[in-house]
Amino acid sequence: MGAPSERGRLELSDLSIELGGFALRGLELSCPPGEYHVIIGPTGCGKSTTIKCLLGLLTPRSGRVVLGGDDLTAAPTERRRMGYLPQDCALFPHMNVERNIRFGIEARRRDAASDDAMLARLVGLLGIGHLLPRRVQQLSGGERQKVALARALGAKPELILLDEPLSSLDEASRRRLWFELREVFAELGTTAIHITHSLEEACAMGDRISVMLAGRIVQTGLAREVLERPASPEVAAFLGYRNIYPGVVGRSEHGSCIQLEGLAIHTSRVLPVGQRVQLCIRPQDVRIVEPGRPLAPAIARNVLGGELRQLVALSDSCVALLLLDAGPVPLELELRFPVHLERRFALEPGQRLEVGFYEPGLLVYLEG
Repeated sequence: MGAPSERGRLELSDLSIELGGFALRGLELSCPPGEYHVIIGPTGCGKSTTIKCLLGLLTPRSGRVVLGGDDLTAAPTERRRMGYLPQDCALFPHMNVERNIRFGIEARRRDAASDDAMLARLVGLLGIGHLLPRRVQQLSGGERQKVALARALGAKPELILLDEPLSSLDEASRRRLWFELREVFAELGTTAIHITHSLEEACAMGDRISVMLAGRIVQTGLAREVLERPASPEVAAFLGYRNIYPGVVGRSEHGSCIQLEGLAIHTSRVLPVGQRVQLCIRPQDVRIVEPGRPLAPAIARNVLGGELRQLVALSDSCVALLLLDAGPVPLELELRFPVHLERRFALEPGQRLEVGFYEPGLLVYLEG
């Protein structure tokens, strides 16, 4: 076993596997001990395949899985020092809650007093002591997840793998568990790999997140870093930024301008004239211009008008579709803004609006 300071450190290097027409290609990931790391990506991108490789259920064609300083690439599943929380919990229906949890604890082969202490600690952390005598059929979805997690943690794994653990829960239960699970893992210091397709879940729970697309990890960082600076147009599109347009760099007095269909967008970045680019305008960086109010310098160079075509009010925000006045082919632009602005500007479809683009938020990707 690796040095104590390395316990829980995970290193994936050049991990590759082929399964029919799908492949994981050169997967690289490094997680320090105790990190809660979320891998996010669309269905079919390779998240579950990655979990199976980590558990030893699939043998990679190349690459290494190192945990706590030990190369486990060829180790059998039972010797990998990993816990697993599947999407469906997989609790034993013939056992009550206490017996389910003790099953995990007893896998450590410790003495009875130690087992009792571990049981008490886990049920205390997860707040499920009152559930111990119940049969699993009597549990709610959130309660099942907590019991399954207690069973997985009972064996004191160095790494725990969570496979879409909250996807079957209702919205209120899911949001509650975001905070409860973070507190449990912070207390225990167990390294975790959590996979999901939910961006909200990833941002709420992950110390860091990795975006996986088509069998590759294409960006890793703090949630805020990934949201503010997606590494490519593909990552931006996955994050829901639909305002992505092809353009060509032109000359500008200060920085550069990007020529789109019928309009020019200015940026302080100095780019090669004639360079083809993809321009991403994050919906939350489109600001509604209030008539008669002075413009902030960060939006003053990119103010455009258009017609509000659609407006959807959500619980705490609004999503709108604006048709910009842009030459022969109007340009569709998505906006996202706090819900109180709908009332402030008395917004409704068919209305004329002026909007400004927050210049530091413009994302420019060079082609080629």
